Amino acid sequence: MVVGLDGQPLWRTPRVKNPREAAPYTFGYNPAVFVQRVHDVLSVVDFLKHQAPPVRRLTVVGLDGAGPWVAAARAQCGEAMDEAVIDTGGFRFGQVLDLHDPNFLPGGAKYGDVPALLALGAPGRTWVAGETDAGLALAQSQYQAVNASQRLTRFAGEAQRVRAAALEWLLAERGL
Repeated sequence: MVVGLDGQPLWRTPRVKNPREAAPYTFGYNPAVFVQRVHDVLSVVDFLKHQAPPVRRLTVVGLDGAGPWVAAARAQCGEAMDEAVIDTGGFRFGQVLDLHDPNFLPGGAKYGDVPALLALGAPGRTWVAGETDAGLALAQSQYQAVNASQRLTRFAGEAQRVRAAALEWLLAERGL
């Protein structure tokens, strides 16, 4: 769920003063809410990596609708994010049918959708939930291509176990 500046759920994006309901009039000049959320994640990553002393190990967790934001941020910042926990919830940009949906991203479905974002995260250590074998195939092939197959973990369990399984993975990675 996307939350607005007032802390309330954001079910529809703000409209611009234009009588034409077309994405180019809005998103040709203004970043989509999805892009703003990814920028927020990237700003936090940049801040943490450049503070004194810098964070030695940075894990970014995207649950409850934030998984695609983290996948997109991971695709942009590369090694600045040491590991990511991403629950996509099976979300696809191609499912968004309203340009005022907070998850609307111009071109998101056209250029590979969420599976492409996950693939662009290679070779970073990534734990993924909410994806089928087919949905993760592109990412798996990309991780294999860079000899990092072991750095991509898929959780195929029940949705109500995502948080616990993600925590177990994080603790196991730290030997705890």
